[in-house]
Amino acid sequence: MHFSFRTCLAMLTVLWVTTAFGGPAFAADDNIINARQSAMKNLQNSLRVLEDVTRGDLRDLKTDEEQVVLENARSVLSNMLLIEPSFRSETPLGSRRTRATDKIWTDWPAFSTEARLGVDAAQRLVDDIEQDNLRRLSDNFRAVAATCSSCHRKFRGRR
Repeated sequence: MHFSFRTCLAMLTVLWVTTAFGGPAFAADDNIINARQSAMKNLQNSLRVLEDVTRGDLRDLKTDEEQVVLENARSVLSNMLLIEPSFRSETPLGSRRTRATDKIWTDWPAFSTEARLGVDAAQRLVDDIEQDNLRRLSDNFRAVAATCSSCHRKFRGRR
């Protein structure tokens, strides 16, 4: 498997995030929840940009627009890489700050698989854009969005 420089940088960021959460337990819970909520919000924002682009005619993208697409796809990938590690520490039961269900930790292999599917879909999205294969952008975008929906359906509680 080939990883670009930015993917390697994103993986190092994940490593840093997972080691940075080691501190006093009372502060770690808030840090962990804040980090994963931030990653989810960044992911959502980048996906919205990509969704808007996929609604237009991809053949008419200008060079600067292609750069925006690539930057947002890389943002999707780097934030996807943060998701699974940010759930490694269990959130205290009954926390009102998160909708994460206990099933994440009671069925960690299933959650980890869902997270990996998201990373794989995001990597395909970035790879195709880097190779100027924009005709697959819509399909790859939908694949990423489907992994988000699937994971939320299985592991996120209602409001």
